[in-house]
Amino acid sequence: MNRTTNQSDKILVSIVIPAYRAGRFILETVKSRLVELESLHVPYEIIVVIDGRSVETAEALKKLAHPNVRYYHYEKNRGKGFAVKFGMARARGAYIGYVDAGADILPGNLTRLITTMQKTHADAVIPSKWHPDTLLHYSGRRRLFSKLYNAFSRILLGIPVRDTQVGVKLYRRELVHAVIPRLLVKRFAFEVEFLSVAWSLGFKRFEEVPVTLKEDIEGSTVTLLEGIRSFWDTAAVFYRLRLLRYYRGADAGYFLQLKQELSTLRLLD
Repeated sequence: MNRTTNQSDKILVSIVIPAYRAGRFILETVKSRLVELESLHVPYEIIVVIDGRSVETAEALKKLAHPNVRYYHYEKNRGKGFAVKFGMARARGAYIGYVDAGADILPGNLTRLITTMQKTHADAVIPSKWHPDTLLHYSGRRRLFSKLYNAFSRILLGIPVRDTQVGVKLYRRELVHAVIPRLLVKRFAFEVEFLSVAWSLGFKRFEEVPVTLKEDIEGSTVTLLEGIRSFWDTAAVFYRLRLLRYYRGADAGYFLQLKQELSTLRLLD
């Protein structure tokens, strides 16, 4: 279902929220993001993308009638990366970002990203669990996996980012429009692909900021299988980036491919 807005076309910030089986907490999540964005007194929009058939999630969002919130719901689960790309392709803001639907990302993080972007005019503002000012409440298992995966990604791809996997980021509109037509990864490794492609295209003003996180076991959709798959997908990004030089060959075909892929989706009521 697609809810339209009555707000001005002059939007500063667009935030995409990918949601998968989030009926228990999506309403609370969106409301908390609304409160934070309202406090900044900037024009904004929230785009919720329900990634796969979820009547519970859709019904919860129907209870929220807000002019700054739109949501889309398609039938087949495509993965977090696809959902974020789907929402970003419809965003109207000068700054376009996303935040996970779970409770890991505590209030205040969007504020930090937006104010940093306004001050630095960076291409991307990227939170890091390993920033010295970060407040992190994570299990030892999650910390270890994050360390291993980010070390693997950094060695393989060479992008100067200590942490690619925090579920909230903010980009300039120009970067988003250059990157998303080239993306192939649809699940959790899409963040590594996104940043690698941006860096290879010359968007190199990355600003690292601290993040405040609290592990949300109940709302997490990350499984061991997804974790293993992320390593494989990251190796595939390396192959396309360094060996095939796939991402550099930009032409209208990318945009046509994206348009065709998105047009195949059946939006649900």
